[in-house]
Amino acid sequence: MLSAHDQQGTLVIAWEVSRDQGPFFCPECQRQVAVKQGQYVMHHFAHLSGSNCTYGTGESWEHWRAKFEMYNALRSHPLVSELQVELPLGPVRPDIIFRWNEELYVVIELQRSSLPPADVARRTSHYEGKGIAVLWVSLPRNRFWPGVRCSTKIWERFLHELYDDKIYCWHAGQQLLSTHLDPYILRRERYNKRTGTWHVKEILHLSRRSRVPSYDGTVCITDMRVIEVLPQQRGQFALPKARLWSL
Repeated sequence: MLSAHDQQGTLVIAWEVSRDQGPFFCPECQRQVAVKQGQYVMHHFAHLSGSNCTYGTGESWEHWRAKFEMYNALRSHPLVSELQVELPLGPVRPDIIFRWNEELYVVIELQRSSLPPADVARRTSHYEGKGIAVLWVSLPRNRFWPGVRCSTKIWERFLHELYDDKIYCWHAGQQLLSTHLDPYILRRERYNKRTGTWHVKEILHLSRRSRVPSYDGTVCITDMRVIEVLPQQRGQFALPKARLWSL
């Protein structure tokens, strides 16, 4: 985990505190955690030996790195305030949350592992109910290569529909790649025995998983705005009412 509570109950970030400011406590189990600040390891908090709490476990180094870079890029923007990492909001804990222009709150969800679309919809609806805009971002960096057919995950295809035929992939700092997952066109060659010739035919690939990525270019999180989405059916997905942070 990258954030924990200090003795006063304030949520603090691992790279902004020192060991002598402890003890620190897990936001979930309330037990003491240790701050790890090695030279070659991302600064973070870890449960002490013997703990069975799973809060903050299972995240990759790149997940931590993306949070760290986004946080440091956003903190200097004049319209960003109340910036936090891993702030618990009831049943959800967004990777990053900030207040935009003193008017509305925006959360960023960095996603890498498999996640059922129902969970994406549930968390998106939770934020919408609180009037919070959500930005879902795909990890890892270089997940998609332009023009190279790839196998997509179901939650990626869900987000592609939710964000109106695009998905945002982390690039660096607060920069994202606006990415289209275009249908994969399969070329089939068939031999005609009667004429002794080959014929090439292009058809849309029926597989929902295979796609060909293409990029619109990079976009900064701070260049986005609130987009309201009404409940609707798009392809195989039932999209929830949503308040998105998007282009």
